[in-house]
Amino acid sequence: MNAKDYEELYITLLDAASSGSFREIAEAAYRIIRHPIVLIDVEYNVVVQVPQEPIGDYIWDTLLKEKLVPAQMVWNFNKFEYVKANRESEGSIQVDWGMVEQLPRIMGGVRVGGEIAGYIGILYPEGIPDEDIKAGDILMKAFAIEFRRRMSFPAEVHPLRNVFLSEVYHCRIKTMEELEEWQRHAGMTIPGGYRMICAKPTGNVYESALIKYISSQIEKRLKGSYAIAADGAINILLSRQDMRPDQAESDKNLLDILKPILSDLKLQVGISGRFESILEIGPYIYQSRRAGELLESIENAGASAFYSDTVLEDIFSKIRAGISEVNSVHPAIFKLAASDKTNDTEYLSTLRNYLKQMKDSSRTCRTMNIHRNTLLYRLERIRQIAGIDLEDVNTCTHLLISFHLIG
Repeated sequence: MNAKDYEELYITLLDAASSGSFREIAEAAYRIIRHPIVLIDVEYNVVVQVPQEPIGDYIWDTLLKEKLVPAQMVWNFNKFEYVKANRESEGSIQVDWGMVEQLPRIMGGVRVGGEIAGYIGILYPEGIPDEDIKAGDILMKAFAIEFRRRMSFPAEVHPLRNVFLSEVYHCRIKTMEELEEWQRHAGMTIPGGYRMICAKPTGNVYESALIKYISSQIEKRLKGSYAIAADGAINILLSRQDMRPDQAESDKNLLDILKPILSDLKLQVGISGRFESILEIGPYIYQSRRAGELLESIENAGASAFYSDTVLEDIFSKIRAGISEVNSVHPAIFKLAASDKTNDTEYLSTLRNYLKQMKDSSRTCRTMNIHRNTLLYRLERIRQIAGIDLEDVNTCTHLLISFHLIG
């Protein structure tokens, strides 16, 4: 493009932006630039794509078909740091690495009020002339005008939605009267029966565009969910939860719903217990966050943990800092650990499993994959080495507590 082209592009896009739409801006730019143009928003939805036809580029053709950036492509964008590169640059940049090495393109973050509202891509199959970077800058300014004009629209639909959810999350609504007043002004009611979920992308990546994308996807896929990005995580208020007495069945049903979402969006989550009033939300926010933090302490937990599975570790993690192991841990544990080390035996793990299985010999044998006679022999040796009575309630309680204390 030469200086005359840039002048024409600037005037044309200014006219389109002042009276048109995203599509009119893109089509006007395409007539002058003559290279494929795509605009996506921060939730990775395709806003406009010109021309509306496949061109043999995997990314372009996928966006044309799906009308959004699929989850796996979002992760690849993050992996190759395209979003990071755009955030670190005020203008458009040439991108010729990672997924687009064979088909370079101009990319840029469209900013409104200093915040990125979307991203442009201009494809150049034959390579990008240095002077064409300027075309990306002009196009971003035109799109920014249209974004600015449209950004008030969601606020007109639910002007206080996000403020209301923030007030709920930060426990600033104290009475039913205040809650009802907020619901009336926000034009929304959150049906009863609740849980809190604290979600983080695998690897704890916290890129604001990625978080916005994940939040919108959760609300689309998870019925009755309200996502609130705060404190370095996505906090999800779930409504319409099963409040019947059978907690285990309720947990199972929720996991069945969550599993494909967690897998697709690559999330790890902590899940609170159930509660019946939004005014009670405070402790359950803590539960969901703490369950997520303690996820790794749960055997075979996978991508999720209920607070009920982590509550003992939560309690004992706080106790450990203020006690002496010598004074608090049952002496039998030290004796058995020393004996195992000297004789290459497994008495300590056998005792731990036996107590964990509530002294059920059959379950212990299945868990450890050993014969019943082997278990009986080991239990007798444990009694001899440690000098303990496994029929005594206080002894067993102390031993179980000790296992939690030593992790």
